[in-house]
Amino acid sequence: MSYEEALRYLYSFTNYETRAAPRGAFKLTRMERLLELAERPERRYPSVLVAGTKGKGSTAAMLAAIAQAAGKRVGFYSSPHLNTHRERYRLQGVPISKDVFVHQVEQLPGLLAELERRWPDLGSVTLFELCTLLAFRWFAAEAVDLAVVEVGVGGRLDCTNVLRPQLSLIAPISYDHRDVLGNTLTEIAFEKAGIIKPGHLVLSAPQTAEAAAVLRRVAAEQSAPLRFVPPGEPVGDPLGIVAGQPLPARLGQWFRPHGWPADAEPCWLSLLGEHQLANAAVALEAAAELGFDEAATRQGLAEVRWPGRLEVLRAQPLVVGDGAQNGASMERLIEAVRRHFRYRRLRLVLGFSADKEIPAMAQALNPVADEIILTRSRHPRAASPAALLAHFPAGYVTASLEEALALVDARACPDELTLVTGSLFPVAGARFLYGLVPPDEQDPLD
Repeated sequence: MSYEEALRYLYSFTNYETRAAPRGAFKLTRMERLLELAERPERRYPSVLVAGTKGKGSTAAMLAAIAQAAGKRVGFYSSPHLNTHRERYRLQGVPISKDVFVHQVEQLPGLLAELERRWPDLGSVTLFELCTLLAFRWFAAEAVDLAVVEVGVGGRLDCTNVLRPQLSLIAPISYDHRDVLGNTLTEIAFEKAGIIKPGHLVLSAPQTAEAAAVLRRVAAEQSAPLRFVPPGEPVGDPLGIVAGQPLPARLGQWFRPHGWPADAEPCWLSLLGEHQLANAAVALEAAAELGFDEAATRQGLAEVRWPGRLEVLRAQPLVVGDGAQNGASMERLIEAVRRHFRYRRLRLVLGFSADKEIPAMAQALNPVADEIILTRSRHPRAASPAALLAHFPAGYVTASLEEALALVDARACPDELTLVTGSLFPVAGARFLYGLVPPDEQDPLD
């Protein structure tokens, strides 16, 4: 089996990343049975499970980096990927190799045949279930000291929730995936709270009153200690990235974790945006609970890399990419852009998934843009650029991301900032087109 054949095999299964999932589509029974057949690999190492609407990936990446700095052998499972499916499975920060990935995929047909033989009424296995199984088996084969696992959608019925984690972490909760999780914050928070385990500590970023009430109720029902972690405080002036000038020697921000003495040396976080300080606080608190020392925490936060999140894609002309994909995250993104960047004009290159809350994002974006270019990624759920005109009447429609970025080059001025956003998918495409991804690290099916 070649790498491309392995990808095609995986993507032949039901994929709710490319189409809407019906209510009731998610159940844990099938995942439990798969893991039984695989001899419960997920129980061979400690784990931390991370849920939330926005920031769960960043929180998980920070904790994984801290654990690695502490000398641990760390597996990290996240989704979706940017440029190669292999990014979803990381060991010591490095994606699974093509050869090992193929080897893992080659073991799946036999398991699935046995699953069908023993439990014929469980229904069709999904892509995400197989990805999760692959991750858990690989981490066991590699004898990781810790697995940091990001929830896919929701939490309660997400197939990652078969874990028995040492800690459950919850990033900020807002509106997303309403078709699956519910139409109110109470309903959405209930699904996220499903990762809270009886008697096990749960750490949460600050939440709205509505979401916090749900977390408190579920934690009490599970006799699980719940701790809301205050965000750190920015220290000093924000990093000034000036359009048309060379980039600073390193990108990031100084902050002081909540509760640290005022005279303590601040921490350097290599991710931009004040919203990241809430994610860093949860990761830092989790690191302390796991016994990692301050030196590892400082090193991990300084070295963490999480592409596609307020990432500078090109210095001159200045182009930045961010995967914000709902109204709340778009508001935080604009705040972060204003905080860290200096520019005369702001151009937006926007590509959205059709099932996202585009009106809420438009409300945040239209007032701040000097120019809007509407485009689409290659993702099957990408919204039509022409249809986006209903929300961005001043937008200029392009047929592809290549055309959109060519237009950016044609209109570029030294003192302007171009922001590529709307979802991770146009950001992934821009990363490839700007040469940040070697051709052999761009999957043939993406």
